[in-house]
Amino acid sequence: MTYILQKIAIKLTRAEELEKELEKMPNVVKSILKNEAKYKKLAEELAEKEAFIHLGSGSGYVAALEGALKIRETTYTLNEVFPALEFRHGPIALTNHGDKFGYFVTAPKTNRFDAVLRIFKEIEHLKPILITNSNLDYPNIIRTPWQEDESLAVIPAVLPFQIIAYYLSIFKGYDPDSPKKLVKFVDRF
Repeated sequence: MTYILQKIAIKLTRAEELEKELEKMPNVVKSILKNEAKYKKLAEELAEKEAFIHLGSGSGYVAALEGALKIRETTYTLNEVFPALEFRHGPIALTNHGDKFGYFVTAPKTNRFDAVLRIFKEIEHLKPILITNSNLDYPNIIRTPWQEDESLAVIPAVLPFQIIAYYLSIFKGYDPDSPKKLVKFVDRF
């Protein structure tokens, strides 16, 4: 659905250069799906966590919001999302919970990457999962094969979250295909 919405937005804004980039997305998605076993293993390691902290910047923040939503709605687990560059201003106190919480840092290679990486290094002892398109060497890294425009990087960053949320719910004993109390759409407020 996001792919279609991005196609419509590109047409409406006449950003033809992005249209060519978006056409690469199906192959990127196939590449990400090949790593399903890795995401399943990460989900199994995270199954005992009581809550999750998500950090992101730029399109990584948008992906972190969606990833937290998927994990929250399938596992009924608390998920907090913070802009990575604001994490030091209070929310970093949550790291006092140590290994009770799982941590995700979504960091696409952008002009803010070095700042996000510094924050990542501060919490590296908590073994966060790093979702990035950079070539860093780190044990819990999910590499997204997207080197194009950052405005289109949300799909490659969200897909691993969706797979992790699916398996995480199974490992926690829930049915990811029928989350409780979740409505398909909001028809009135």
